[in-house]
Formats: sequence, C-alpha cells, structure tokens
Amino acid sequence: MDKRLLIHYSIYKIKYEKNLKSFLEDFEKITDKVFFYITNPFRSEYDLLIWSIILPENIRNFFISFTKHKFKFSDIVELKEIFWGFTKPSIYTKGQSPQEINPFTDNRKNYFIVYPFVKTADWYLLSFEDRKEMMYEHIRIGKKYQEILQLLVYSFGLNDSEFVVAYETDDLIKFEELVEELRTTKARIYTKRDTPIITGIYMKKEEILNVI
Repeated sequence: MDKRLLIHYSIYKIKYEKNLKSFLEDFEKITDKVFFYITNPFRSEYDLLIWSIILPENIRNFFISFTKHKFKFSDIVELKEIFWGFTKPSIYTKGQSPQEINPFTDNRKNYFIVYPFVKTADWYLLSFEDRKEMMYEHIRIGKKYQEILQLLVYSFGLNDSEFVVAYETDDLIKFEELVEELRTTKARIYTKRDTPIITGIYMKKEEILNVI
C-alpha cells in the first residue's frame, strides 16, 4: 500500500431496529470504503462491527462526520468499542505479502476477526535482529495457512493499543488452529495484551437488515 490509509473499526450494540437502514446508509456516505459484520453470535455485548477505510486526504473529515453520525443515531445504537490505526509496510519483510488483506476489494471472506495488540516494554529493548528472528518464526507459521489473510495497522501514541490486528478467513476451525500454533512461538512472551477479540460474519447492508 503506497498510501498510509486510516483503518477504523467501530463496534456497536443495537438498541432499536428502527432507522437501522438509515444508520447504515449514512455510514456509507462518510467513508471511502466500508464493510459490515454481525458480531452477536460470538459475543453478547456487541451486535455490529463496521470496518471503514479512509484515504489520507479525508481523515479529518471522516472523524468529524463520524462524530455527527454517532450522535445522530445515539437513540438506536450504542458505540461500545473503537479500534483504529494506519497501514504501513512491515519492517520485517520485503514487499507486500500475498496474505495481506486488500481493503478495497469487494471480494470479502466469510469471517473477520479483529483485536487491539500491545507488546511489552522488553520487546522494544531487544535488538532488531532478535525481533526479526522471532517474527520470521511467526511468518513461517502463517504461511502454512495461505487461505487466511491479515491486516496490521499501527496506532502508537494515538490509541491505547500499539497495533490493531485483523484476519479474514472462510474457515474458523483453520483460524483457531493457526492461533493455537502461534501461541507456541518465542515472541508470545512479549505480548502484553491482545483483547478484546471481535469476530464477525461479513454481510452486505441488505443482509444485515434482514437479520437484525
């Protein structure tokens, strides 16, 4: 990705179904690209995940429009979580991975998993070579699951997390196996926080309105 895109995830609890169509349609107007996911089959406190992609020149306008949109529809939805950050090439790899999520394609996979991520202070005190070696172990495991795609965004100093991690998959069982294997890597001891984990089912706007 040549431009550093704003990737923004907003997670909602739906209080009333009334005007939900207008809520979704208005959201489409304030983003450069947006996707909707239902989350309530997986967590009782959330119903809807909205993934927004914003071009650099539209970032300020998006934040202002997002605030207006939030208060306009506060009677029907409650905003529960916000995760956000900016895309950036990895310092541990050369070039773009074929497993990197393309935010602008309309060909989305069935499931989307997203969570904030924080490393320990000790991680940043390691040498670059030591960190690179551990990340290569992480990457090697990920390549065994070619059908699972990932998007990492950076939020240092902007949010409570340092990164926001997202995955796309058509197979939740394979994803569970991937994460279980990643738990055995050396880098795992340098994870400070990686919750809450939000899992969603991709649906088009019309499908959302038929389900909720």
